[in-house]
Amino acid sequence: MTDATPSDLQLGNALCIFAENEDDLDDGYATFIAIFLDEIISSEEEFESFLWARLQSLHDADQSAWAPGVNSDPIDPSFRTESPHYQIKF
Repeated sequence: MTDATPSDLQLGNALCIFAENEDDLDDGYATFIAIFLDEIISSEEEFESFLWARLQSLHDADQSAWAPGVNSDPIDPSFRTESPHYQIKF
């Protein structure tokens, strides 16, 4: 378990607002971009470590119940999101 940093909490709040407004889009497409200005990442391994730390921090701070109909076991073959929302690039 990680402690959420203030920037992680700010990111989590911004993601919630983004998700809440997704249905208001006319064409169904939107982009959320998070930029971490204070991070210098020089390798794929550093990127993966940073990414997983952010995701774990967001998960730890999330007070929402697990979405119904979405499997929470990543080993289960049916583990997936209901719709593709995320793409992460380095």
